[in-house]
Amino acid sequence: MALSSREKTLATATALVLVVVVLITGIRGLLSWAEGSGAHDLALGTEGLGDLLATLDTIDTLEKTNQEIKKSLGNENSKCIGTGQVVEILNILGEAGGRCGVKITTFNPTTREKSKPLPSLELQIAFECQYEQLVRFVDQLDRIEIPVFIQALRVNCKQPGQPQLAGTMTIVTYLYS
Repeated sequence: MALSSREKTLATATALVLVVVVLITGIRGLLSWAEGSGAHDLALGTEGLGDLLATLDTIDTLEKTNQEIKKSLGNENSKCIGTGQVVEILNILGEAGGRCGVKITTFNPTTREKSKPLPSLELQIAFECQYEQLVRFVDQLDRIEIPVFIQALRVNCKQPGQPQLAGTMTIVTYLYS
């Protein structure tokens, strides 16, 4: 069934009107959303542009300060965790221990909000392993992306004359709040 030229013209005009209506409705909806969210003032107002530039300057300053802190901690590629991410560091340490054959029996995290230079998380870990597994675990601690520092390490033979060790370790990492 072939369409006549008149029908083709009407179909094209209808499609064009439909596209224009959809575009106008979409733009109108976007502008009404922008007005309600404050994005309209930020995008179109000079006051919003000044706020945006000030925010970008603040972000640049914070990034420089963050990089200086990472450099002073000895690991410029590291990332700090937030106070709500304690479970993440516990999982990372548990996985590192598992890869090395270290059996971590307990975790005891303590947050130190007033420590210097940053708030810190102190983790007391009880573990069982052999000597070479402990060495591999300590090596893994240097390789994770969250900087951790061994503050204390105590190791004893689990049973005299056996290669199995039992020990405790206190690990510290810095937090941002």
